[in-house]
Amino acid sequence: MKQTNKTLFAIIAAATFLTVTPSLGAFLTLSESTEIINPGNYRIGLAPQVRMSDGGGFNAGVYVDGHLPDAMNWRAMIGGGETDFFAQGSVKWIPFPDYDRQPAMGGRMTVFYARDSELDFTGIQLAPMVSKNVDTDWGVMTPYLGLPISFISAKNNNKTALQLAIGAEKDLANDRQMGAEFNMSLNDAVTSLVVYFTFQFDDSKGYKK
Repeated sequence: MKQTNKTLFAIIAAATFLTVTPSLGAFLTLSESTEIINPGNYRIGLAPQVRMSDGGGFNAGVYVDGHLPDAMNWRAMIGGGETDFFAQGSVKWIPFPDYDRQPAMGGRMTVFYARDSELDFTGIQLAPMVSKNVDTDWGVMTPYLGLPISFISAKNNNKTALQLAIGAEKDLANDRQMGAEFNMSLNDAVTSLVVYFTFQFDDSKGYKK
């Protein structure tokens, strides 16, 4: 009888994990290109996101980006919505810059925590990235591709989610940028669309108006 109860509990836990995790994974987007912030600058941004699969839904996150040496940036982000709460920190490393015909190439590592429907989740995301600045009728844009691979862990359950991220961002002025990104689920992930807005600051002068 005890073994039957354990088996039943395991089945319920697995079903709950598979049901809740898709809405949780909706926030695991890139929401940035391979562009690196200059020393002495930082950015504050907003990233609203619409889930296009698994019943729909909406999340929104706010983030801060900062400069690190050796072609790296850091990001801290918190948010919520369809996912009750999430927090993540990431480091982006672009060792190969956009130069002549060579696209910028690198990757990003993210650690995250989320809480949804009284369940706690933690994980790591690894995302190779590539982008190229392109002259258009609307000015210089930066289209990019990424392949976010997320290793998600909950109590007694683990899951690997794979997405294809296709996006582009553009400087609207010296003080702000705008980007859009489509995330397509390739394995146990969520298809979603995110539009993000970033505002540029200087360590000594503040907001770059």
